[in-house]
Amino acid sequence: MLQNHLKAVFVGMYMTGNVALFLMAVYKLISEGNSLAWIGAAVASGAVSCLIGLYYGGWLPRTTRHIPLLLVATTLGTALAGIGLMNDGEVQTANLPFLAALVLSLVGTLAYLYWYSILGRPATKALHVGEMLPVLDLADETGQAVRIDSLFGNPLLLVFYRGNWCPLCMAQVRELANQCQEFQQRGVTVALISPQPQNKSAKLAMNLGVSFKFLVDKEGKAARKLGISHIAGLPLGLQVFGYNTDTVFPTVIVTDTKGKIVFVDQTENYRVRPGLEVLLGALQN
Repeated sequence: MLQNHLKAVFVGMYMTGNVALFLMAVYKLISEGNSLAWIGAAVASGAVSCLIGLYYGGWLPRTTRHIPLLLVATTLGTALAGIGLMNDGEVQTANLPFLAALVLSLVGTLAYLYWYSILGRPATKALHVGEMLPVLDLADETGQAVRIDSLFGNPLLLVFYRGNWCPLCMAQVRELANQCQEFQQRGVTVALISPQPQNKSAKLAMNLGVSFKFLVDKEGKAARKLGISHIAGLPLGLQVFGYNTDTVFPTVIVTDTKGKIVFVDQTENYRVRPGLEVLLGALQN
């Protein structure tokens, strides 16, 4: 529990800090002209912002476990900034806070890749291939009650995602939405399930305009039943946008026409999600 709270604080500070450093570097480039120091600073601090942009834009629905390019860009940018900020072999006193912030950002990148991204989710006894999916009581984006077994009769793809705030979740959802016709041709019902407020799911449904089921897990009851609740998983500060502090571990479940589980993905790294080829292969079983 304590670790979850620490991660919630860390990721908010890490992302906000990098944006602030990047804006400062851009300002310096504009006001003082091109220099090795500010180019390096822009690369170091802008790398993770660029990565998040790729997620939200749908161009990068998943990553490798460690993202070596991000680490290389942050390290190289910090080194270039340090060299550029030196004057006669020494870093100017006025630039020390900025350089310290860049070094802290590099440390933050290591923490993001090797600590924050690892979910540490507990094992769940409710999701096993070959067993029936437990009955789940949910609601659609209009607030109407939906029992999960009412969707049986077709192969069922269930995607539990954290919310509209999560860039990887949105990249995953957009990737699936782009294949909506493929799922329709295969007779697959796709249900996207989140503990986020109903209006957030309604907005997502309107924006995507696909024939998926946009379901809401009110108070996280279904997630608790399945053992996939992520207590205090929301980054600190996002509560002001109406999101609940407790969220869900990203989870994908495929069932046959009768509700028997044929595939489960319980990723240990929130940036690593199953690809379309994996899901389509599971739906053929």
